[in-house]
Amino acid sequence: MSWFQLPTTSGRSLAVGPYIDSGGTDLNVVTLAVPFQPREGNRSVLGADLCLPVLASIFLKSVATMDRAVVMVTDRGRVVTSNTARHSTGTLLSAADPSALARLFDDYVPVPSAEAGRIPWHVGILKDA
Repeated sequence: MSWFQLPTTSGRSLAVGPYIDSGGTDLNVVTLAVPFQPREGNRSVLGADLCLPVLASIFLKSVATMDRAVVMVTDRGRVVTSNTARHSTGTLLSAADPSALARLFDDYVPVPSAEAGRIPWHVGILKDA
């Protein structure tokens, strides 16, 4: 699977989804995978599926006092979760151009690059429409 192969070969973290895990749970999930290099042995991967409603609940609690639209998006501009129904999970904010994505936000926090071992997602306050 790509969630295992990419971190193994590239040494970079990966986030896949959100998607419906139709292989058994039928839950909306995201898969996170990070490379792991033991002192001895080959590079491997630590991976986990996170239940999206749980992730969304944690996100909403952390932005509860915000009166502006706050979104968590993938590096390709797909909404993971937000505090507004206007930008629901799975909708696309922007094309894959990171500079176009950044222009949609008043306050934009790109997560450090995947080379630094971080998941390539972003959190931002959207500009008023």
